[in-house]
Amino acid sequence: NLIAIVAPGGIGKTALILQFLKDLSLSPNWSNKISSIIFCTLKNERLTAEGIEIIEAINGIDQVKTSILEDLLVIYPDLELISFADACTKLENEKILVCIDNLETLLVNSQEEFIEFNQSLPLYWRVIVTSRISVDSATTVPLQSLSKRPAVNLCRSYFKKRGIHDFKLEDLELIAQRANNNPLAI
Repeated sequence: NLIAIVAPGGIGKTALILQFLKDLSLSPNWSNKISSIIFCTLKNERLTAEGIEIIEAINGIDQVKTSILEDLLVIYPDLELISFADACTKLENEKILVCIDNLETLLVNSQEEFIEFNQSLPLYWRVIVTSRISVDSATTVPLQSLSKRPAVNLCRSYFKKRGIHDFKLEDLELIAQRANNNPLAI
């Protein structure tokens, strides 16, 4: 019921899970397995040209529940959902996939609270999370940094997209190496 995509920051967990959720939502093969997809992010910073910028984020399991409830109210407008607990009761037979991005933000302070939350969800609901740290009781899918060749190819792709075509392979290799083959750092 709980899958955790675990990797260091910048590897591409969020991009990967968003593409996965998009593919699921567009696939007829999944229409009888998943009735709704809820995405909730706990991201509290973003990388800008000026550096890391702190952003307002969900803080705590109660805010996670509120975020999920708000989405459920949009998806199921005919239901009168008055609380998260009410939504769990009224939607207990729905096959809802809840995705929580950057769960480490919550886990650092309250892993037990998240586990209790997960165990309280209806039987047919599933949870997939991204995190920089492992999650107790989850099936973990670890992601690794890129190897040298894909990292260099990513550098090349970025240069070409910016209209730069005059570069040396050695420079691309140096950029990838200094970025530890991390896609975000590249």
